[in-house]
Amino acid sequence: VLFSLSMHRCPTPSCKGSNFEVIPEGSTRSDYQEIKLQESVSNRAFSSSSHQSRGSSSSGIIPRSLLIKLQHDLVDRCQPGDDVVIVGTLISHWQSDLVAMGDCNITTAMTAHSIRVV
Repeated sequence: VLFSLSMHRCPTPSCKGSNFEVIPEGSTRSDYQEIKLQESVSNRAFSSSSHQSRGSSSSGIIPRSLLIKLQHDLVDRCQPGDDVVIVGTLISHWQSDLVAMGDCNITTAMTAHSIRVV
């Protein structure tokens, strides 16, 4: 699906600009997808086995997750529930919805270089 994003006003509150125009020859387009990689339940149970020996249970523990950014031929390589191996570069990720409100929240994300369904 090919679509174009257009802005009708500047996102900066102090900016009064309102006449924006897309310049097609100055634009670069590519496929883009963000997925959330979540550790598997079996790995979580294995990694918390030392905690279970102290009488605690792994139930109720939220699995860790990481935002993965896919581009070009990596888009649509996997489906929800697939076990995958991903090679990539860790990056800082600004949560833009909070920046607009004046808050700054930076998390870790990964730009994928390869992805393999196992």
